Amino acid sequence: MTYCINQITTSFSNCSLIIIAIVWIIAILSTAPMLYITELSYAEYVDGSIVPVCLSRVQGLWNTLYFFLILATFFALPFLILIVLYGLIAKNLVIDSRMISSNSEKYQMRLRKQVVFMLAAVMINFFICLLPFRIFSLWIIIVPQEKLNELGMEGNLTFQI
Repeated sequence: MTYCINQITTSFSNCSLIIIAIVWIIAILSTAPMLYITELSYAEYVDGSIVPVCLSRVQGLWNTLYFFLILATFFALPFLILIVLYGLIAKNLVIDSRMISSNSEKYQMRLRKQVVFMLAAVMINFFICLLPFRIFSLWIIIVPQEKLNELGMEGNLTFQI
């Protein structure tokens, strides 16, 4: 894998196909348990009609563990990795800027810093905006069914323990 990534500049098509295939395999394997967890059911709507609903029942240790693992793998871990990487990039840019003496180099360095900080701001905003949904999903998994019933029909139709 390391050899493949190092050779991307020379033989892009072969290595990129391997990387794309690996990403697809990881995606399929990580979402396959949802086929077991999700079920089609029927529920009574507000107006009394019966409507089909998709339920993600979180019953048992394995289902709960799966949702926590997905949260950690695809939300918390990428967030921490990106924070560390952006921190290292920003640190290197600040150290490099002290050694620059000419005005044109200072201007280029300032532009590079702005780009890095803009990317970091977009990344942080993305995770901040996604955080309430993730917290709500965890709350749905943790709380008892009585609390979920207090949410009303919309909350019950989507998640049931």
